[in-house]
Formats: sequence, structure tokens, C-alpha cells
Amino acid sequence: MQALSIFLVIVIFALVIEILHDKGFIVFDGGLELSSVLLTAASLVVTGVGVMAGILAIFGYGQIKEAAIHASRTEARTVAEDAARRVATEVASSVAARVAREVPASTTTDEQAAEIVQALDNEDQA
Repeated sequence: MQALSIFLVIVIFALVIEILHDKGFIVFDGGLELSSVLLTAASLVVTGVGVMAGILAIFGYGQIKEAAIHASRTEARTVAEDAARRVATEVASSVAARVAREVPASTTTDEQAAEIVQALDNEDQA
């Protein structure tokens, strides 16, 4: 960026000197006129760099915003999945313990269990 600024200063300085000297507006009697031209060129360069930085900032802000949204959604999804997994494990353990205490052992045969599972699968497909 610094090399670009130096290049722009040189180009603008040369252009300003050439244009104004050819028109007769600049007559170098001493250092005052030259320093005035140099300060004018420097202010034009600073203005140009500021405008370029502003334009780049507008586009950069959009990219930063999109990256932040993506990162936050990814993190939220991870946290939600972990919480859901933890709660589901706690609930399943609680339900399994209660069922084991309250429900007597089943007298269902393997064939009957297979028929029940098949019936449930048929209901899910319907």
C-alpha cells in the first residue's frame, strides 16, 4: 500500500507540475510555490487512498458479515446437537429405569415380537 501511495504522489505531482507550469500558473521563484504544490499533491493522494479504503471497506464488511453468520450457525448447530444428545440420553435412561421397575417381564415370543415390529413398519410406510 505504501508503494502505491508513493507512486501516486509522484504521478500526481508530475501531472500537476506539468499542467500548471505549461499554463503559466506555476513559476518557481522559491520553495514556497514548490511546497504548496507538494502539499496539494499529497492531499490528493491521501484523499484517493481514503476513497479506495472506503470502497474496499464496504465490500469487506459484507464478507466479514457472511463469515460471521456462517460461523455462528455452525457453532449454534453443534451446541444444539450436543444439548439434544445429552437431554435425550438422560430422558432415555430415566424412562428405561422406570420401565424396568414398573413393567413386568414380557411373555411375548420371538414370533409375536416379529409380527409387532412388522405391523409397526407397515404403519410407518402407510
